[in-house]
Amino acid sequence: MKTLLTIGCVTGLNGALLYPLLMWGSGRPLQTLVEAALLVVGGGCLYLLYRFRRSL
Repeated sequence: MKTLLTIGCVTGLNGALLYPLLMWGSGRPLQTLVEAALLVVGGGCLYLLYRFRRSL
């Protein structure tokens, strides 16, 4: 479970940082729903990792 949360956290937060750069570089408009979903997934996984750090 810890590995899955770590992968979700890293993927979500890295995606949230790199997605705008990719979209602006390609000239396409930024979709805020995708950006918000990446932030929620990354932040949620980080919260769960922090909240249950002793039991995982």
